Amino acid sequence: MHFHPSFRFVHVAVILMTIALFGCQESAQPPAAPAPPADPEEVIRQIIADSDEKLEAALAEEDVSTTASQIVSALDDYEDHGAMHQFEEFHRGIQDLAGMAHQGASQEELQAKISELKQLADELLAESREIEPASEQE
Repeated sequence: MHFHPSFRFVHVAVILMTIALFGCQESAQPPAAPAPPADPEEVIRQIIADSDEKLEAALAEEDVSTTASQIVSALDDYEDHGAMHQFEEFHRGIQDLAGMAHQGASQEELQAKISELKQLADELLAESREIEPASEQE
């Protein structure tokens, strides 16, 4: 069966147009704008604020060592940032907790340290938010 040459041309043209219209739709959209860089101080605060829940869950799962090490690692990324100085005590406390867990401390000892860190986190976060508006007014 032979097709007329103009039929082949039209058929190929329709296929190419379909591909051009629907096959390349992704590239026709403009690229998404990159996310604005996060404020390092806010990231540090969020890591500390989230640590309460993570540590409680880790204690229940008996995996405090891994979770504490992950929090230490996340804070280590901001160790040289100026905002980190106000959270150094918490950073050291989490490091201590990771060491305690790694050495096989009891659940009671870990719970006591986590409670201590939760209280410290609450105090530090409250202080950092009190300082923030004063520095913005200057």
